Amino acid sequence: MSSKAFTLEEARALLPHLSELLEACSDELTDFQQRVSEANQVYASAERALEAAERKSQRQRQLQELMEARAGFEQAIAGLSAAQRDYLERLGYWVDRISETGVILRDVRAGLLDFPARQGQLDYYLCWRLGEPDILYWHLVNDGFIGRKPLAALLEYC
Repeated sequence: MSSKAFTLEEARALLPHLSELLEACSDELTDFQQRVSEANQVYASAERALEAAERKSQRQRQLQELMEARAGFEQAIAGLSAAQRDYLERLGYWVDRISETGVILRDVRAGLLDFPARQGQLDYYLCWRLGEPDILYWHLVNDGFIGRKPLAALLEYC
């Protein structure tokens, strides 16, 4: 469990800031994901062109066409690698930016966050997802999202 333990009030106070971060993250990563998808399509097309040129060169010895197809394929690989690298760098940036608030980012796309909390000897997480109006749920450390319970049920455990 994280060394920072949030009170419900502290966690609630962070929600507007975290909402802004998660929405900006989602918007930016959607753009980067589109770039990766487009680069992947270019790669697949270049791969098919290379395979076709290889088959053709075996039959007709079209060396120039094969060299052009290989160059296109290598360029497509470089483009896809760059798009993936850029996406991962931005994802890392957003994970760091969100995590530096002390929350645990569980799912960047769903905007799922856990706020480490402690009451007495009980360690647990306040659980919130982007789009929810407030922190309404909690779960034990080992339960995860599937074990979310309403905050009212927290009194039974403390």
